[in-house]
Amino acid sequence: MAKKTGRKPIGKKAMTGAERQRRRRIKFGEQTIKATVYFNTVGLEPGNCWADGIVHLRINDPHGIKLDNGLRFRARDEIGDVVLAIMKKANVTIHPSAKEMKRE
Repeated sequence: MAKKTGRKPIGKKAMTGAERQRRRRIKFGEQTIKATVYFNTVGLEPGNCWADGIVHLRINDPHGIKLDNGLRFRARDEIGDVVLAIMKKANVTIHPSAKEMKRE
């Protein structure tokens, strides 16, 4: 019988020893993908911004993400859609979280 490690398997199979070691060597910042949202503040008082702006992805070499020109949004309710669009443009697959899987 296999010894339990207390770790949840990734996907359908458990993480191998080599995969665990590789993940330990990767710095925390390299295990994340950063999407930055910039709001326009042209012509406004300090502490105020317009509801439009640009979303950029940060360069992440281990994941093969390169810097791009970003995608523009015109209203606050478009931010989520623009983040998903820029991830798709960078060929990033978003897997559902545990909470999202429970909803389905």
